[in-house]
Amino acid sequence: MIDPRRIFVTEIALSMLEQWYSTWEGFKDHHDGTIRRLALHSKARGLVYHDRCLLKAEGALND
Repeated sequence: MIDPRRIFVTEIALSMLEQWYSTWEGFKDHHDGTIRRLALHSKARGLVYHDRCLLKAEGALND
């Protein structure tokens, strides 16, 4: 059986991915370069935080 805490952490990480994906998809074709740059920045940070969330959770759940 899967630990409910692992499911919860996975859902949080997926939520982070969904947030950056929505931001990127919504603004990637914007005519203003600054807006596009910020959307790309959001995408990159979302990926980083997603990975960090999973790594921290794995460490915490294994202790």
